[in-house]
Amino acid sequence: MGHMFSANSDKSKDIVSVEEGLYQRLLTADKARDIISVEEGLYQRLLASDKAGDIISVEKGLYQRLLTADKARDIISLEKGLYQRLLTVDKARDIISVEKGLYQRLLTADKARDIISVEKGLYQRLLTADKAGDIISVEEGLCQRLLTEDKAGDIISVEEGLYQRLLTEDKAGDIISVEEGLYQRLLASDKVGSCEQT
Repeated sequence: MGHMFSANSDKSKDIVSVEEGLYQRLLTADKARDIISVEEGLYQRLLASDKAGDIISVEKGLYQRLLTADKARDIISLEKGLYQRLLTVDKARDIISVEKGLYQRLLTADKARDIISVEKGLYQRLLTADKAGDIISVEEGLCQRLLTEDKAGDIISVEEGLYQRLLTEDKAGDIISVEEGLYQRLLASDKVGSCEQT
């Protein structure tokens, strides 16, 4: 059972429904609220208002979100699933890692919204913003990424849960390594043009 939280705000809402690894997000407007429902894997998230300090708690999954300031960093921790969300500063990138559910959500620059769904090695990333339309599919260690824009040349290698992503663009040099559900993101220097293979 989950708790429904209502939010008083005129802004539009996003509806995210997660069911047995099936992740769908409907974006209804630019600066909207998200509604994530959490109930045995089902997530509900209610953002109260634009610049708010929300505290969201959900039973069975124990969901807490603490917004520290205007453009701040959140730390979300979920027991049994160990959920951490780190919002950095200006450019706002989220890294959400959830064990046994394997969620990664990366918010890129201003308008961009990423939806990453991971299910049994099947990895899909859909960028809904107009800056990039990447589709990454990973199946049994086989990683394919189709770059539809010329701004990024990423190298992603996935092998037995070991996930490394090297961004070669100059705005961000991220190295994300995932091993047995353990997510780490290391922000490298501005220009990372190396290629790692595992």
